[in-house]
Amino acid sequence: EDCIILAKQCKLTKLREILRERLNFIDNFENSKKVSQPIKVVSVEPDAYSRELNEAFGSLVELVIPFPYKNQVTNENFGNFFTEETEALLPFMIWSYSDDETPPEDRPPYSDICFVVEDARFYCHKVFMCGRSDYFKALLIDHFSETVLPDIMEHDSYEESVPEVTLRDVSAEDFAAIVAYIYQDTTHVKVQNLYSVLCAADLYLLNGLKRLCANQIKDHLDVDNVIPILKTARLFSLEGLESNCVMFLAKCLEKFIDDTEFHELIVEDAATIENREEKDSIPVIDEIRFHLMKNLLPVSISPECNVYDSDIKLALLDQLLKNLDLEC
Repeated sequence: EDCIILAKQCKLTKLREILRERLNFIDNFENSKKVSQPIKVVSVEPDAYSRELNEAFGSLVELVIPFPYKNQVTNENFGNFFTEETEALLPFMIWSYSDDETPPEDRPPYSDICFVVEDARFYCHKVFMCGRSDYFKALLIDHFSETVLPDIMEHDSYEESVPEVTLRDVSAEDFAAIVAYIYQDTTHVKVQNLYSVLCAADLYLLNGLKRLCANQIKDHLDVDNVIPILKTARLFSLEGLESNCVMFLAKCLEKFIDDTEFHELIVEDAATIENREEKDSIPVIDEIRFHLMKNLLPVSISPECNVYDSDIKLALLDQLLKNLDLEC
C-alpha cells in the first residue's frame, strides 16, 4: 500500500494500476489455494520492449544530450519531448515554473550529475549512469578525485549545485552515443566512430554496447580490414564478431593465401598454444576448416571474392601451412 501511495503522489498512474492488478491476483490466488505462507513480495518489471517506456526514455535522453550531438544519436521524433504516453510514465519530468521563471535550456529536469567532455556538458541522472555501468557507479561513489563538488550553500538552487565530472578518455561525440545507449538500450553510432565507441564501451563496462558495435562492424568487413577486426574481436572477447571474421576468411581464402598479414596471424596463433607439438591445432586454421568442411558458408558471397570449391580451399590451406613449416 505504501508503494501505491508513492505512485499516486508521483502521478505514476500506470505503476499504480499494475500494483493493484498484482495485489488482486495475489488475493485471488491465496483465496483459491491453501498456501502455508502469505506472499509478501510483489515484483514489478517493465517490458524490455515496451514502446511507451522506450519513447519516454528517448524523450529524456534528448534533453540530456547537448547540441550539436543530439540529432546524431536520437530518433526521428526529436523535438516531440513529451507525448501523452511519456507524461503517463514520467509525469515528474514536466517542469512547472512561476511567471517570472524560464526553463533551463541546457539541462533536463532533476539531473544530479554533469559530465564535462571536451567543451560539452551532459547533465545526466545517476540512477541511469550508475544503474547501467559499474564503472560510473564506482566513479560517482568514490569520485576517483575527478569530481568537482560545488558547495550547495553557495548557490541559490539545487540545479546550480550539480556536481561535475570531467572525462578525458572519450570524445563528446562518442559520449553522446554512449549516453543514448545507457538511457535507451540502443543508439546510433557513425561508421567512422565504431572502433572508438567500442573501446569506450569496454572501458565503461557496457557489454551490450560492445555487442551493438560488433553487429555494425560485421557489416563492413572487407579484404583489407578483416584481420585487424578479427584481432580486435579477440581483444574485446566478441565471439560473434570473431566468428564472422573467420567465416569471411574462409569464403575469401584465395585472397589471403599470399597475404603476409594472414601468415603472421597463423604463426601468432600457433605460438599461443603452450607446449605445442608438431601436429597440434592452430585456432584460426581449425575455425576456417570448420566453415569449409561443414559447408557453413553464407549463400551471399562478396563480389570481390571468387567462389572456390571447399576441397580446393582446403588444399590451398594445407599448402600454406607446409610453406610456413607448420602442421595442423
